Amino acid sequence: FFQCVLMLHQEFCQACYKPYTQQVPLLNNMKIFVPIPKWRKFFLLNIFLSQILLYYEKIFFRGFINLQDIMKITPLIFKSPYFKTAPDGASGATPVYATVEKPDRLQVSTIKRALDELEDVEYLPNDLLYMHSIGANPPFKNGKEAIEWIKQSKAQILYADFSNPNVHACLDYSEKDGIKILINSNYKDDCSHPDVLAISEAIFHECGHGKDFDNENSIQEELNCLSLNVLAHRFYEKKYNGIFKNSNSFLYSQGVSLYPKLFFDFYKTALKKRVADKYGYLQSGDSKHSATKLAEDIKRKYENTISV
Repeated sequence: FFQCVLMLHQEFCQACYKPYTQQVPLLNNMKIFVPIPKWRKFFLLNIFLSQILLYYEKIFFRGFINLQDIMKITPLIFKSPYFKTAPDGASGATPVYATVEKPDRLQVSTIKRALDELEDVEYLPNDLLYMHSIGANPPFKNGKEAIEWIKQSKAQILYADFSNPNVHACLDYSEKDGIKILINSNYKDDCSHPDVLAISEAIFHECGHGKDFDNENSIQEELNCLSLNVLAHRFYEKKYNGIFKNSNSFLYSQGVSLYPKLFFDFYKTALKKRVADKYGYLQSGDSKHSATKLAEDIKRKYENTISV
């Protein structure tokens, strides 16, 4: 709605009354055209639209991510590791190169909706206890805490072309440039409700990595962040009964719908294999994430596999 009103307002001003208007700054570095004072009485429609915009900015637009600013980003190329660097001497996976795309209004809207959904996430009764019991420690107490972290860290959320198309999302961090949460541009036009929920889960996961403000990683950290995906997914399934029923894309089959099954399998055999295949080269734990028995079992499984 906000985007539609903004576009209508600017088109009206620029097409019909540009000589009689001036730019006025809004919050978040936005600008709109409004009538100069001596012509104001001839611009009742402009005034009406301006008030809608100002009201929406003041009351509803949340400051946790500057969505309008990211629309002005110039595409850039930088090296963004799929896995954060591990200090255990492991060679790791091939780095993923990401080309950031300039988002359009649809993509900005999708990210905004995903963040709104994420803010409402609350873990189901006993789910958190279960995660702790198997050796996973979610970095956030709920979705709202993650949103607060996004606000404070000023993390950017962007779509990007990855050199590895199988990557759902990844994190790029540097002390100079801060945190960028990158979402695979293959999903940039996915805007259905299930798509939005899936993207919010990916953002939740990357927030877990970003919370440490470092480039260190481990199997344990991955387990902790994967638990965020699972907890959010189970909340959405409860809140929106059957919402993922007809979803069968790669994002669902190898992402949001896969890990809940693996985490809640009694024997965890498939979970250990999956995590060992993807993250087994990492150290079992790190300075901020002490390895649990589950992480150590996964590391041993990986070592046994490569020694054969």
